[in-house]
Amino acid sequence: MRHKHILAITATTCCLCACQWGHTSPADSATDTITTADANYVDAGVPLPLFLWYHNSESMNVVLWTSPERPEGGRSALSRRNLADWQRQESVRSHAREYNNIFFSPELKGRVHFEAETFFSPDSNALESGILHNRYFPAASIGYAFDNPKQVNVRDSNIGTMAVLTTDSYLASHHAVKLSHTLWHGTTSDKPLAAKVITQLEQQYQQKVQRSHLVCRAGQRYSYGIVQFHVADDHALALEVVTDGDSIYSLPVRGTNDPDSLSYWQPNDSAIYKPGTIVMAFEGPQGPEFCYEQPMSDGIAVGVMCIRDGQLMQRRQARYVINADEGNRRPLWHADFEQLQRLYAEASTDTADVVLTKWCWVDIDGDGYDELWLRSSDDRHGAFFTFRDDFKLVCCETPSLRPRLYVGRIRISRVEGGSSLYYANYVISKSQLLHTFEKTEVYGALRQATLDRRPLSQEECMDFQDKLPKTEHPLKTPDWHAIE
Repeated sequence: MRHKHILAITATTCCLCACQWGHTSPADSATDTITTADANYVDAGVPLPLFLWYHNSESMNVVLWTSPERPEGGRSALSRRNLADWQRQESVRSHAREYNNIFFSPELKGRVHFEAETFFSPDSNALESGILHNRYFPAASIGYAFDNPKQVNVRDSNIGTMAVLTTDSYLASHHAVKLSHTLWHGTTSDKPLAAKVITQLEQQYQQKVQRSHLVCRAGQRYSYGIVQFHVADDHALALEVVTDGDSIYSLPVRGTNDPDSLSYWQPNDSAIYKPGTIVMAFEGPQGPEFCYEQPMSDGIAVGVMCIRDGQLMQRRQARYVINADEGNRRPLWHADFEQLQRLYAEASTDTADVVLTKWCWVDIDGDGYDELWLRSSDDRHGAFFTFRDDFKLVCCETPSLRPRLYVGRIRISRVEGGSSLYYANYVISKSQLLHTFEKTEVYGALRQATLDRRPLSQEECMDFQDKLPKTEHPLKTPDWHAIE
């Protein structure tokens, strides 16, 4: 089942999603000019390559970067950019069924088809745009599926990774070019651009180059890199650079600390201009076209860099915020809580009439996948559940059976009749219940012990007990959420 989640975003975040990472021409990089190219995502009638957020064969979506609703008009640069973002998104949506090819690399590719657009969660709440979630949290998006899932052997990603979609019409005049990276996803590289390239750019811009990086080569002809000039107090200039043999093309990117500016690069936050990652490269009638992924402080920007009329330009697709706090967590819907309450009620006659009213995540075994702890409003009753593919009840707590958490196990215990002490230990590994170890003592002497319902001798009991995880769980104050 595809889960959907509503996420509240402040107006500030929405504005961030609407800001443009690059500009469509060198002249625009110093202004707030909105061009026709900003408001569509086609070139000579052919849809441009499109970035898709991939988790697995059941979760592969082009995430919408702005609301599907047309924004209100306005004369400010931000209002006009918001409108251009929406118009460009509408351009993509109108061509959604034409995107039938997916590329993870020039060699790793396959055929896909449009499935559906998603705008609402299972709880009928509108989904927000402009955020890249893990595989459990959906966003407003355009969904795709493989024609043949077995055709493409690509690794699943819970967090997500970018792939590139193209139309058949685009591949009729373009072909993928093999990439050779020297700089990948922000890693350091000592390989600068060629000396003749730096010399020509210094002469053209009348500034001394402070640093440069050769990011990648595409085929035998093309290369992509960046140049950064000296950073002044409130002004900085860097260049996106593409070379084609002896031809050098550059696109200025201006950084400013002005909080009202739409520039994504603020030198006070980072004096070093970070180059993008080239996910795919294609060669067409007008030269190379690079599908770029540009890192930002809170996410990424994606689009296509190409040469038109002798100028290097960026055709921006979108800017996204990455929700890094989600980790491997998943959203919980009304139907989930109904299932959890049902599992709890079926566990015992003592739990049939108890209503669980709050919940929290707790990673019992420290594997990065949280277990779920539910409780009643008076904290006298509760239950623990594991989740990977589905919820499974681990154990219940009652007024007499109280839990104690360790890293890798839950222990519940109770005193029976003053002389008898009952322990139950639930060992959890890889988000699954691995063992259930129960023991009853009378006046400190072992009366009976079982491991997964198999009786144990006293020696076996002591041996397994010594192997139980001993480290106290660091959770001291659960972060409870009300079940609404």
